Amino acid sequence: MAHILVVDDSPEMVETEKQLLQDMGDDFCVSMARNYEDALELLETSPFDLVILDLMLPNRSGVEILDHIKQKFKTPVMIYSAYLEYMPHHVLLKKGADQILAKPAPLQVFMNAIKNLIEPRQERTFLTLEGFNLRKIKNQVFKDMIQKTLKLTNQDLEKTSAMLGISESCLKGLIKRLHIAH
Repeated sequence: MAHILVVDDSPEMVETEKQLLQDMGDDFCVSMARNYEDALELLETSPFDLVILDLMLPNRSGVEILDHIKQKFKTPVMIYSAYLEYMPHHVLLKKGADQILAKPAPLQVFMNAIKNLIEPRQERTFLTLEGFNLRKIKNQVFKDMIQKTLKLTNQDLEKTSAMLGISESCLKGLIKRLHIAH
């Protein structure tokens, strides 16, 4: 059973996320925190498989919680926030965010992101958009695709991201996450 901590100051959002996770039937145990202090208290007393973190919280920001988690724990963190324009993705990735999603995300994208962070690395998949179709790609296939494209572009991240149809910050995050030599 995967234990997930949802940190969000909106009671309605927390309940919605908790209900979605429980309705998926994937055996999730969900704990909730509405602020920095509650989140840290729960993190200190229970092991978690994933933290789903909003950026805008009362008193202190979600970025401060992210910093604390990454300094003290090995727990993956998914940023799930409607306020991503205030914090560039590359900054969040540098700080250790494992996944970044804008609220509200489509249900399948939200659930896939969670499963990708909880399942063992070899079993993870990435969802890519091809027009209006979603396509699952296994990690190793995606890693090979990135490596071949990097080689074709002589390690040029801008050209590689353009060829793959993803942002340069996303590419940098994938290079880090998939342990691709660059």
